[in-house]
Amino acid sequence: MECLKNIFSPARIFDRALSALFKFGFPSIVNALVFHFKGSTTGQLIRWVNADGLILWLNPKNYIDRLLLSGRQHDSEVIKTLRSEIRPNDIFWDVGANIGYICLTLSCEVPELKTFAFEPSPLTFTQLFENNTINGNLVNLMPFALSSKEGVFPLSVKVNRNSGQSTFFPQSQFHYDTCIFAACQTGDSIIENGIAPCPNVIKIDVEGGEYDVLLGLKDALRSPLLRTIIFEGPTSQQDLIVRLLEASGFEQPIALTRESQTNFLARKSVSLN
Repeated sequence: MECLKNIFSPARIFDRALSALFKFGFPSIVNALVFHFKGSTTGQLIRWVNADGLILWLNPKNYIDRLLLSGRQHDSEVIKTLRSEIRPNDIFWDVGANIGYICLTLSCEVPELKTFAFEPSPLTFTQLFENNTINGNLVNLMPFALSSKEGVFPLSVKVNRNSGQSTFFPQSQFHYDTCIFAACQTGDSIIENGIAPCPNVIKIDVEGGEYDVLLGLKDALRSPLLRTIIFEGPTSQQDLIVRLLEASGFEQPIALTRESQTNFLARKSVSLN
C-alpha cells in the first residue's frame, strides 16, 4: 500500500485532477495544463488509476489513452474473451502490446499468468516500460516485433493521435509521423532460443501484419500447448490466415463484434501428429 505522503503528494493530486477534468469533458483544458506544467515531451504523461487498482501513465494526445482518461473502455470484448480463455499458470503472448493496457489488466487479475509483451515502437515501448514498472514488473517486455522473418525492417510510426496504428504495412490513407528501422524475430525462433516459452494464448494486434506474425509461428501453431489465438481483422490476407489456422488444427475463427473493427477468436480443435 502506498504511504500517505505519496498519495497526497502535489504531483499525485495534480494528476488526479487532470484525470477528473478529462473524464468530465474538458480535454482542451487538460492539454493546456499538461503542456504548461509538464512540457511537451514524455513528461506530459498523466498518472491514472482504475477501479481495480491498475496504474497507467497515459498520454492525453493518444487515442487509447484518451479513451481511458474519459472513463471509457478499450478492447473490452478482447479482454472479456481473454479472461474466459486464460487459465492460471498459462503463458500469454501479447503481440502488439502498445502501452500495456490489456496485458497488465490480465496480469493484475491473474498473478500466476506468465505474460510476454511485444512492442517494437521505441516511444510506445518507453510508455509500456513505465506502466509495467509502476505495476511491479508483472510482464516480460520484448522490445521487438514478431514477423515471418528475422532482421531489421522499416516501421511507420505514429507518435501521437493513435500510436496503436504504427505498422510495418503502412496504408496510404494514414499519415505517419516518422519511419524507423525496428528489429523483427520469428515466434518460433524466440521459443527455440529459450527467450520465451511456447504460449498457450496469443493476442495479435499488429495493424495488417497478423498473417506475417502467424507465418513465423508455424511450429508453435501445431503445438498442443497453443490453444487460443485472438487477432485483429479482417485483413487483406484473412483467407490465408484462416487456411493457415485450420491447417494447424484450429477451428474456423469467430468474430468478436465491435463498432469500428472486429477481432477474431480461434481455438485449437485437434492435436496434430
